[in-house]
Amino acid sequence: MGNAHFHRTTRKMSCMQIIVIAAAVAAFALCIHPLFAQSFSPRQTGEEILLDLQAMPDSLTIRVASNGCTSRNSFRIDIRKEEGISPKVPHYVLTIYRIQPDECKMMVYGGEHITFDLAKDLGLKGMFTYSVTNGVYSGAAGSVF
Repeated sequence: MGNAHFHRTTRKMSCMQIIVIAAAVAAFALCIHPLFAQSFSPRQTGEEILLDLQAMPDSLTIRVASNGCTSRNSFRIDIRKEEGISPKVPHYVLTIYRIQPDECKMMVYGGEHITFDLAKDLGLKGMFTYSVTNGVYSGAAGSVF
């Protein structure tokens, strides 16, 4: 009789352990959710992981993965104005989002280079500084993109 009680207690503990593990997995998934909001595949939307970034005084060139149908219209650039080095020289923080998935079947070796004119395309004129928040993939130089 005492032995049967022991087995029931063990089962209850096992169920409790499963509940605790499930809760921990759910909490972990919520913590890393922002990572899944990033886009590395041209078929995904979200904050773009860049293969290359060239920030120039009058233009911004990015290299991104492409299946053959990626263009400038595939992206949206969010711009946040911040306090700059002086009141007359603001700082802009840019974040690039893929808004149009590239469902084409061709794999573009080296990815697609896209250039944005800071004044014409983004409306950034005058004196300012800017930075880009997107990550740049470190393995891009040797990748098949």
